[in-house]
Amino acid sequence: DSGDGSLRQALLDICAGSTITFADDFTIYLDAYLTVGRSMTIDGSGVDLILSGDAGVLDDDSDNVSIMIIETQDPYDDQDLERPVTLNALTFADGYAQAEEDPMYDGVTAGFAGGALLVRGYENLTLSNSTFRNNQSVSQGGAIYGEGTMEIDNSTFVGNYAEWDGGAMTTYVADVTLRNSTMSNNTSGGDAAGYMAITSDVAIINSTIVSNTANLLEEALDESGAGLNHSGYRLSATIERSIIAGNRWYDGATYRWDDCDPNLGDGFSVTIDGGYNLFGADGGCPADADTTQEIEQTTLFTTVLAALDVVSATGSAGGIAYVHTPYNDSPAVDAAGSDCEATDQRGLSRPQGDACDIGAVEMAVAELSVTTSVTPTAVAAGDPITYTVTVTNEGSAAATDVVITLTLPSGV
Repeated sequence: DSGDGSLRQALLDICAGSTITFADDFTIYLDAYLTVGRSMTIDGSGVDLILSGDAGVLDDDSDNVSIMIIETQDPYDDQDLERPVTLNALTFADGYAQAEEDPMYDGVTAGFAGGALLVRGYENLTLSNSTFRNNQSVSQGGAIYGEGTMEIDNSTFVGNYAEWDGGAMTTYVADVTLRNSTMSNNTSGGDAAGYMAITSDVAIINSTIVSNTANLLEEALDESGAGLNHSGYRLSATIERSIIAGNRWYDGATYRWDDCDPNLGDGFSVTIDGGYNLFGADGGCPADADTTQEIEQTTLFTTVLAALDVVSATGSAGGIAYVHTPYNDSPAVDAAGSDCEATDQRGLSRPQGDACDIGAVEMAVAELSVTTSVTPTAVAAGDPITYTVTVTNEGSAAATDVVITLTLPSGV
């Protein structure tokens, strides 16, 4: 975690605008959080690069640390300065922001919010092909607490926890795009086990936010969006081609379906149904567009999506991604029109069928073609021939139990 050749030393030595890459697979166990203090790219593509906050006693989170803080400028400096940071193909695991400072005074303190990643000040972050798993915070943002401009693509948030709000992520005074990404099985003690967006402009595109559970410590004031909570002043959250369903809010005795903040559109913030979405019925999300569907919450994992699984993913951290794949006959399949992202979360091209699929993952299909040939082409009666049948699969899914029925030519 220190010295020549370490990531910590590279962060100190790197020139602004340069790129850090890795020669081999590594799990880096951190004794303290890493600081990104200037514009740069950290690229883990081609290797399995895990940044772990579990440097003390393994599997004992009491001594875990938060993983990374991005702060390339003082929050009170000129906000127009361009100091972009790019993080690609990284796994953030077992981070724990547990310092005893209050983020409401003198800004957000490193180690208090954002178990994996604290983006402080007016930053410009591009995050892609990454996984955030099993991170936690004593306050907000189990995985990420972010300010500024954030582009998040092809990434997964799974198993993260925040004692207050934003089990997966909390943003504040931010401009955020969440695209081709999955938030699943995250929890919170208060609001928003998935994404808590405070005074933030948000676009959620081709993403999946499911099976998150909020208010486990009964700290929320009311039912307020276990999947997505968007609050603040005259800002919008636009949802397009996304699945938000199966998220729950705990009231101290029972669990209730609660996907989006039911108070959205209260004059301060508004959530917009951008079309081609799939929402859980009675979950609070605004199913206003003609192309948006609602499903019974209890059928999410029987008719719409398979359980969370690990799949191969082009360019992703470790070459894998945690995703929910749609069933063949899912209402999400071929239901998102044709104007969608070029690929899905794992790098599979869209569309695979007649139209794009709703959510972070496109259902792979098999495309079979059959050709036949005969040799030799001219024979005398009674001479042997070779009749060859070739089946070609030009699709992205495997084809099993294929049955081919052919009628032989007359006279054969």
